[in-house]
Amino acid sequence: MQKLVNAMAVTAFLMSGALTTVAVVAYTKIPQLTTRFMDQVQTEIQSKISEAIAGALPPAVRDAMPELPVETGPAIPSITLPGG
Repeated sequence: MQKLVNAMAVTAFLMSGALTTVAVVAYTKIPQLTTRFMDQVQTEIQSKISEAIAGALPPAVRDAMPELPVETGPAIPSITLPGG
């Protein structure tokens, strides 16, 4: 009977350790997974918007329409006031 109790205690300890390890790994990976998912969603939304806009415009305007930018430029410098 003692061997059974000891085996159950060791099994419980191993399961608790495994659960803690999985929880820590999942917690540390969530920001990376969220960022990757948001990048994929953003790319898909941009392509859907481009297709919807291009499909709604007449052919003459559709050919003249520029591509959506992939990245933005630097920030506009702020205005410095005299005496400030």
